[in-house]
Amino acid sequence: MTRQVGAVLGMLFLAHAATAQFVQQGSKLVGTGIVGTASQGSSVAISADGNTAIVSGSSDQSNAGAAGGLMSVYTPPACVPGVPFADITCTTGFDPWIEQFGLDGITSGCGGGNYCPGTPVTRDQMAVFIEHAMRGTSNWPPHTVLVHHHQAGETNSNVHAGTELLSMVAAIPSSGSEAPSASNPWLIRLGPGIYDLGSGSLTLPVYTALEGAGQDITMITATGYADEVHGSVIMGDHGKLSHLTVNNSGGNTYEVAVYLPSPATSVALDHLTITASNPSNSSGDAVGLFADANTSFSLIDAEVTVHNAHNIGGVAANSSTDESRLEGVHVKVYGSNLTGASGGFVGNAATSVIINSRFDVASGAYQAGLYAQGAGGTLELRNSEVHVSGGGLNVSAVYISDVSATLLGNLLSSQQYGVQTAGSGLSVDISKCDITGGTNWLKNGSGFTVTVGASKLVGTTNNSGGTVNCFGNFTGSAFLANTCP
Repeated sequence: MTRQVGAVLGMLFLAHAATAQFVQQGSKLVGTGIVGTASQGSSVAISADGNTAIVSGSSDQSNAGAAGGLMSVYTPPACVPGVPFADITCTTGFDPWIEQFGLDGITSGCGGGNYCPGTPVTRDQMAVFIEHAMRGTSNWPPHTVLVHHHQAGETNSNVHAGTELLSMVAAIPSSGSEAPSASNPWLIRLGPGIYDLGSGSLTLPVYTALEGAGQDITMITATGYADEVHGSVIMGDHGKLSHLTVNNSGGNTYEVAVYLPSPATSVALDHLTITASNPSNSSGDAVGLFADANTSFSLIDAEVTVHNAHNIGGVAANSSTDESRLEGVHVKVYGSNLTGASGGFVGNAATSVIINSRFDVASGAYQAGLYAQGAGGTLELRNSEVHVSGGGLNVSAVYISDVSATLLGNLLSSQQYGVQTAGSGLSVDISKCDITGGTNWLKNGSGFTVTVGASKLVGTTNNSGGTVNCFGNFTGSAFLANTCP
């Protein structure tokens, strides 16, 4: 018999052995023992072959009931008093299941080596129990830390939870056999709740992954900093961050949500919501993700939102960054006073690859939806959208400076320039794109060779000393064989 767990109103216990029809067995049950104290409302459905049963529980909401419910479809395991929880004495019907709960890694208990079987289970705790039971723990690294927002008897405070999280991460060994490494990675699993770091930063060690319980229910938040080399979360080399929201709420010169210091390489970021806003003065910045020099990262299935930035905006890959890759990312920069040269993405990297992503930038004075620069670097933009509106001067959907670029299958729009190039002589290849510029679809600087084909081009061509080759394009009203609009 295998275990399946379903989330229900109250609790649903499902034991499944074979495909079969379910038939309600008599009236609702009232009982004692493993289903808890006597209460109305429990019902049972049993398959025709007798191998499968569904039992609903009306009020079994204690820690003990949770363990019994999620585990009771098995033959009871052996029970050893005090293993792994000191307050489990093997004297009740729940106790074998509670012990197995701990041994399977579904919960680390309530603290102090105890389980607290009589303590009520909250909705967020039950969500973690079910998620752990369904996904299993066999693929967790040996050093896996389960962090809850608060334990029984502790203060239910976001600030307290943030302080405890900082203390826990600070206690991870930095040297010796227990320290995180390629052969000894660490995993921190963060339960639902808001972890408020105040003006602090959560600095993750190398080879350490931090995984939340979901973007909508786990958040790390902090205020701003006096310099840009801090963030709400600071990643380590070969680190991973996933399944949570990271926020920087502003109030100082620099508001950075996620920061990659040099030389953090092979950093994996996925299933994230990243927000930053409101730097305190115009010399500072609000940045969702800031990757410093000599770093490399991937950002996948994420949403980045920045309000009132001054110079950078959504995602910034700084000078000499080895590689940046974005896939399935939506970047939104709104209400900004972008006096610098950026907007949704600033890539000053050896290689920038952006796939199936979208950038929306609005209300900046001088901005680009996507700004790619760096001597000799490359940009690959595929199947993505970039939209810029509400700006003042030199506004471009895509601004390319000193890099070679390939644009394939994109939708680009700006009130001024769809694509703008500047800097040394490199090449830009454009195919199967829809590009709209209120002034020019292309403003091409001297030294650049731009080749475009099979694309819709709305706006005129502005070529200042470079080369532009057009083949088989469409203006929205006419097809052009070998000429540019």
